[in-house]
Amino acid sequence: MDKSLKKNISFWCELKLTKGNKLDLSPFQISWNLKRYSLCQDNFIMAKGVEERKIFFWPGAVVRELVTNYKDVEPLFTVDQPWTHVLEPALKRVLVHVP
Repeated sequence: MDKSLKKNISFWCELKLTKGNKLDLSPFQISWNLKRYSLCQDNFIMAKGVEERKIFFWPGAVVRELVTNYKDVEPLFTVDQPWTHVLEPALKRVLVHVP
């Protein structure tokens, strides 16, 4: 338990690499993320932008749009490389709002 958050946090995160303007997600992954988000709002998509040298983080609700063109979808946050000391605080800022 993170004592600064005062609660345990459980969440799902789909990890991907960017490929052109799209994320490679199967129809099953798209369906699962949409269903999970509609029920719990505790799932996310995290992608390493190979060309941009960034990490992008989106809610599971936008998974369908990420398959078309992830650059058109505003992420919850982005972290530039090197992300060693920046990624964890960025995640905490988002996850504190998970129900």
